[in-house]
Amino acid sequence: MMQKLIPLMALLLLVSCGDDKNQEGNDTLNDQTDALIDQTQDAAELNQSVETIEYTVETIENGPNNWGYQILNNGQVFINQPHIPAVPGKNGFTSEEQAIRVGKLVITKLESGALPPTVTKQELDSLEIQYTNPF
Repeated sequence: MMQKLIPLMALLLLVSCGDDKNQEGNDTLNDQTDALIDQTQDAAELNQSVETIEYTVETIENGPNNWGYQILNNGQVFINQPHIPAVPGKNGFTSEEQAIRVGKLVITKLESGALPPTVTKQELDSLEIQYTNPF
């Protein structure tokens, strides 16, 4: 049994007394591994912050039959839209409900990554938004 133990101890001694080049290689590999772990943690933190974005819409009343909306990002004003987008002039929506519909469309665009979340006349038409000046 002792005869088998001596070669094993000699092998262990040789491996543990390896040259400095192996140690430098191990140090480099450890540094690269640490850097990769740091990058992975940074990416996870970024993902977590992206996942916590919450958009909401609030209406603003500019006067009688004159509505706009604000898009809030985690409670902070992100977009202030006091008048109907995509049409010339500064006319507001004729009802609060119309402002909410367009605000929800904008949120859908933001959540899909569209920046800026442009609204077209065709989209206003599809939402049955009245955008000609009735006055």
